[in-house]
Amino acid sequence: MKNKPSKIPRLSLDHVTKEYAKDVYEPSADTYLLVDAIESDAMTGRLNKCFTKSDSKTSNAFHIVEIGCGSGVVITSVYHILQQYVFPTFEKPNYFVSEFIVTDINAKALGWSQLTCVQTTLLESLELDQRIDLLIFNPPYVATELSELERAHNERQLAAAWAGGPNGTFWIDILLPCVSTLLSKDGAFYLVTIASNNPYHILQVMKTQFHLFGTITFFFFFPFQLAKQKIEKFLILNMSVQKRNFVIANGKRKGERKKGYPTPF
Repeated sequence: MKNKPSKIPRLSLDHVTKEYAKDVYEPSADTYLLVDAIESDAMTGRLNKCFTKSDSKTSNAFHIVEIGCGSGVVITSVYHILQQYVFPTFEKPNYFVSEFIVTDINAKALGWSQLTCVQTTLLESLELDQRIDLLIFNPPYVATELSELERAHNERQLAAAWAGGPNGTFWIDILLPCVSTLLSKDGAFYLVTIASNNPYHILQVMKTQFHLFGTITFFFFFPFQLAKQKIEKFLILNMSVQKRNFVIANGKRKGERKKGYPTPF
């Protein structure tokens, strides 16, 4: 069965200056596949459960957060997707407000996005535990030497947008233990991976260790080059909280994170 045609237009980047374009990861195949996956779930109603009014919510605000916003195309497209498919289904559409937050280690990327921006590593310094309704991460997933990742990160190089360390999962591995604590009761997490990241293992770890249930959406397309590597297949993982009854281990909830994030370097 074919998907319904998108009602969300591709965003124009004509306004972007060369000053930004040379320092910010430009939208590519993975960018638009991620947008398509989120829109597909919105069109079928699957995304609606993330934005259900609940007496357990601590505020009337929905929180949509993208880690590593780059050009800002994903978060901006998600705004239009929610306005088109999700929010109009509410009995009282204006009951809730939505806060769109992006983080990036690259200050110029934040300038490009021009939203509520925080320059940080992952979500460090944000106090959003159990408040994120939609978490989005298109991580640096290309396998590189750890020294290359460290150099790109410390020197704020453009390569930090794709250098993922051994197996391409360095940043994924740091974030995963925190996801179940960050998501709201009905929240969802979208993660872009490639085949070499071993996404099936990621899903298994999330389920057995962190109580997140996930599925994989496959996208096949013509190969393209990124950092001299040929990427043939993207797999977008969609994960949600399996249960809030965390197993108590060593006096802490299993899956609970310590204050702050590990310092990677």
